[in-house]
Amino acid sequence: MNERIRRQISDRNPFVFKHISNLKSIDHFEDIGPSVVMASPGMMQSGLSRELFETWCTDRRNGVIVAGYCVEGTLAKHILSEPSEIVSMSGQKLPLRCSVDYISFSAHTDYRQTSEFVRALKPPHIVLVHGEQNEMARLRAALVREYEDAPVEGRIEVHSPRNSQAVELTFRGEKMAKVVGRLAVDRPTTANQQVTLVVVYLYCVLLCVVCMLSFVTR
Repeated sequence: MNERIRRQISDRNPFVFKHISNLKSIDHFEDIGPSVVMASPGMMQSGLSRELFETWCTDRRNGVIVAGYCVEGTLAKHILSEPSEIVSMSGQKLPLRCSVDYISFSAHTDYRQTSEFVRALKPPHIVLVHGEQNEMARLRAALVREYEDAPVEGRIEVHSPRNSQAVELTFRGEKMAKVVGRLAVDRPTTANQQVTLVVVYLYCVLLCVVCMLSFVTR
């Protein structure tokens, strides 16, 4: 940090905000008036977000905004279905009176961006992983509908396997073999027939005569 910035910070620190402060734990929070608290974890299974939610959820004047993806079985996912009550971490049933809204702050792509990406790449196969089963089923169905009328060469197979389920992919492509050694110099004729070997070596397919085998695999 140079001297000029040091002098500016001594007069007015740009990282010190009048109405924003860092909340380390609920013990340091003075709940004496209106406030907006951004707390983690987002799925509200434990931690500061869970403690604040259990404190505020019984009051109609309060509200919670779920700002990201929620896994099934978590409190954040549960309250989006608008239940009449929730169970606290201590096992107590609490009435859910506060408002609950969902706004996606996710940095992941949406369907339009994903579809544009697929259209640009034109892959023969798509394997959907790392997602909720219902959401992946919806995405698979949408992709299948979008490309079901495509010609055979542009058709895309979409797979949505369960955990640990094997996926077999079939790729069509041309295989080329390189003719090497004496076989490449002297073209075989009916009068000059030679025993030819097909050698698969280091992902290459080679055609050579028997005496060249040690040379091409060196």
